[in-house]
Amino acid sequence: RDTGLNHRKVRLAEAEKALLDFFYLHPEIRSEQEILELRLNSPALSEVVKPEKLRKYLSSFKSIMLEKRIKTMLHIYDHA
Repeated sequence: RDTGLNHRKVRLAEAEKALLDFFYLHPEIRSEQEILELRLNSPALSEVVKPEKLRKYLSSFKSIMLEKRIKTMLHIYDHA
């Protein structure tokens, strides 16, 4: 999404893409406990993150480990 900031164009990632990028860049976050320790805002996730869009973006990463971690995150936050 494009937005203006002080008359400059800035690209902002959609919530689903930003979440996937975070998990991709932090492969050390693997377990259910480690994901819980992130203290993600469950109501905000439910409101903003669309599971079907998340899965669509996820398929472009082609990473089994990332898929497992996102599946765990979705299970924790009841989005499965």
